[in-house]
Amino acid sequence: MSAPDWPGSGGGSSHDGPPYAGGWGGGLVQIQASGVVTLNGVIKADGTLRSGTYGGGGSGGGIYISCAMFSGAGTLTANGRDGAAYAGVGGGGRIAIACTNCLGWSGVTQAKPGTGGYAPGWHGTLYVRDARFLSPVSTTNQLFQLWGVPAWSPASLWMSNSYLGLIDPE
Repeated sequence: MSAPDWPGSGGGSSHDGPPYAGGWGGGLVQIQASGVVTLNGVIKADGTLRSGTYGGGGSGGGIYISCAMFSGAGTLTANGRDGAAYAGVGGGGRIAIACTNCLGWSGVTQAKPGTGGYAPGWHGTLYVRDARFLSPVSTTNQLFQLWGVPAWSPASLWMSNSYLGLIDPE
């Protein structure tokens, strides 16, 4: 869970009539640095859309950033994509931020499933070692897992259709 090492899976396809291809799964991005990583741009590992009325959406991929300090106001996404009317939706991917100091991060992080389709996708995951990454917290359609965080007291917490798990690794 702490270090995504697989890209997202492709959406299902159908050959009932013309071929209806499923979307591609999102890619895999891994950044390992001994110092500071500053992100003011966009890193996407999103799935792609399907074709036709029977193709499933691709699931989100993985993003892993390991560093001493993570900062910036950019965007990290590992989103699943929409499925066709008679197909499944791509689930959200996995994002892991393994840093000891995330105090300077004020960007956007998403790993949400696609919408529509015949069958829903599941939320992606966000793994962080430093709970300050989540301050302030405002999220929709997310599954958060905080590992080895001894204490967390955000000034505010707003969550919609989301899950939060505090995990003790011992």
